[in-house]
Amino acid sequence: MRSDDIETKLQSLKAECDRLDVAFDDAVVMAGYRNRYELFRLADGDNWPSELETIWQARRAAYDAFFLCRDGDEGVLGRRGL
Repeated sequence: MRSDDIETKLQSLKAECDRLDVAFDDAVVMAGYRNRYELFRLADGDNWPSELETIWQARRAAYDAFFLCRDGDEGVLGRRGL
């Protein structure tokens, strides 16, 4: 893949991560928490409302795709032999 193609894909993946960050933060507030940090502090991850869990998992998958594209299969340290 050409460098320009990779950069375009990275920008697209990062935009999706950013979009899901905002969607998650909005859903957290709609669920009655002030912000994600209050959610993390007060709510057990196994008992989150389903809409929060769905967005959280989509967000996680988007970040996984971004880092895989950016760093490759071995991750940021793996390509250095660590």
